[in-house]
This record gives sequence, structure tokens and C-alpha cells, in this order.
Amino acid sequence: MDKGASHGLVPVGLGARDTLRLEKGYLLSGQDFIWPQLDSEDSALPEGFLDRDSWQTNVPFGLDMEHGFIGKHRVEESMKTDTQRWWGLRYLGKGPLPRPGKAVFSDSEGGDEIGWMTSGGPSPSLGNCGIGMAYLDGVSEGDKVFVQASPRGRVEAEIVRPPFI
Repeated sequence: MDKGASHGLVPVGLGARDTLRLEKGYLLSGQDFIWPQLDSEDSALPEGFLDRDSWQTNVPFGLDMEHGFIGKHRVEESMKTDTQRWWGLRYLGKGPLPRPGKAVFSDSEGGDEIGWMTSGGPSPSLGNCGIGMAYLDGVSEGDKVFVQASPRGRVEAEIVRPPFI
């Protein structure tokens, strides 16, 4: 008998890790840290990839601009020209769960594509409601957006500030 099992412990996998980090709003390196203009055919990372004083740190719920820090002036400059930010999304409707790579639109029919999902899945803590992280342009907390969940339809979602629970 496994020693862990005798203590009531059970193994968990990457799905459990993803659920926990999504609910807390934690970004996953290699999945959520994506340079937006990087084509899948490109093998080289652009200059400045993941600099700690560039737009990558502009996660709306993780960067406090009210105090001084090294590189603050570069972050402020990037914020003037880059309006894209990572946000949390919580599904308001039923449909296929949010998944990485799904487009996000400003409207349920037509509308502008404003970004894409970097992570997504069900939230057991919220009754298996779909939640995810997305890199979006020109949105604010509380805005309604639409995730292209399948070729046939979009699911309404709300912009939220993680953690989700």
C-alpha cells in the first residue's frame, strides 16, 4: 500500500494545478506569458521579452503604480502606447468552456476582435462556471465581452479582476 494513501492523500495532476491557479488569477509561464505579435512560425523571441519593466507587468490586478520601483518610467511609457492587458473572464452564459487561443469579441454578432484567451477552464468553486485569462484591448472591469467558444457561437462573459473566488 502506498504510504500517502494510508494518510488519506490522493495524487492530483496538472488539471488540478490549472484549476487552482486560474481561480487565484495566477499566470502560467509558457502559456499566459505570450508576446502578442509573435507568430507560431517565429522561433526567436522579440527583444525585451518578459522584461520586468515593460508591458508584461501591466497585469491590472498585479502592478501597484502608487509607489516607486526600478524601471517605473519604462512601465509608464509602455502603458501610454499599449492598451492591451491581461484580464480575468467569467462566463455569464452556457456553452463550451473557455480554452487557450479562443478569440474574444466586443459583440455577440460581428463586432471587433479585442483579444484572445490565454488560459481557461471550469471553476469547481463557482459551480463549474467557465473562467479564464485573456489578453484584451480597450476593456475595463465589469465590461461584457463574447468568447468565440465554438465555430457556431459565442458565449457572453464579464471582465473581472482575479482572484475569481
